[in-house]
Amino acid sequence: MNTRQVLFIGSISILAGAIAGLITSNWAAWIGTTFIAFALLYASAPWFIRRFSRDRRRIDAEAREVAKEAADRRTAFGFNPEMDDEPLNASSREDAMVRTFMSEFSIDETKARSLIDAGYKRIGDFNEAIPDDLMLVNGINPTIAKRIVSRIHDRRMGKV
Repeated sequence: MNTRQVLFIGSISILAGAIAGLITSNWAAWIGTTFIAFALLYASAPWFIRRFSRDRRRIDAEAREVAKEAADRRTAFGFNPEMDDEPLNASSREDAMVRTFMSEFSIDETKARSLIDAGYKRIGDFNEAIPDDLMLVNGINPTIAKRIVSRIHDRRMGKV
């Protein structure tokens, strides 16, 4: 929300408080109504802006585009929910994920296979991982564990 919008909300709040103060002839009513009106208007302003904005169609189109890019990214990096329907056998799928882990996390094949054996079958399985969990996997030291968590975090933030 920009400064102009906040000032507008403040002005409306003061006006509502002044009206309440004049009606009741009470300063406490004026101050209380001003405070409550500002809080309610400030909290609901983002909804009003989205609902009545002239740019709503543009914002909706941008949201659809971002969602499509996210879906493409998920399928490109092992998040595909229809992966079981693909005509790949289990060993070729595992080999594909080993190659993905090797390139994504800069690790060798034995460490990548250890991660798969530990239950990390897709990139998405690392979303909740912490370095301490990863260090329990055979061959994963603290440096590699931190690198994996960092790269997953960067991917979620869109830095990759």
